[in-house]
Amino acid sequence: MLVSVLAACGKEKIVASALFAAAAAATAAAAAAVTAAAAAAAEQVQLLPQFLLTTTVVSLLLQQQQLQQQQPQQQQQQQQQPQQQQQQQQVVIWQQQQQQQQQQQQQQQQQQQQQQQQQQQQQQQQPQQQQQQQQGVRGIDRCAANNRER
Repeated sequence: MLVSVLAACGKEKIVASALFAAAAAATAAAAAAVTAAAAAAAEQVQLLPQFLLTTTVVSLLLQQQQLQQQQPQQQQQQQQQPQQQQQQQQVVIWQQQQQQQQQQQQQQQQQQQQQQQQQQQQQQQQPQQQQQQQQGVRGIDRCAANNRER
């Protein structure tokens, strides 16, 4: 029985030693992982300024490219401005001509209305003038007849 107790104690020591060794290995692995993570973080921190510089350069290059693309467009717009101004002036001149034509047409219509009124007045006056002429002729005829009788 003593042998079996000693054997059991020996097995427990072996198991405890194995567990201790496993715990030590796990601790070493965790330490290695922490060290690797710290190294990776340190490398990223070292690469961060270079990354920022690279993104800044790329951003500046893109801005420069956009400006270069905008320059021809601005030049075209500047070239087109005089043409557009000239076209606008032509439109203004055309509008003025249209207004003048409308005014002339209105004047012509007014003149036509005046002429029509004058014609109507003349037509109304014609019977009166004819009556006056007839009366004048009758008066002359009477005077002549009276003169003959005398």
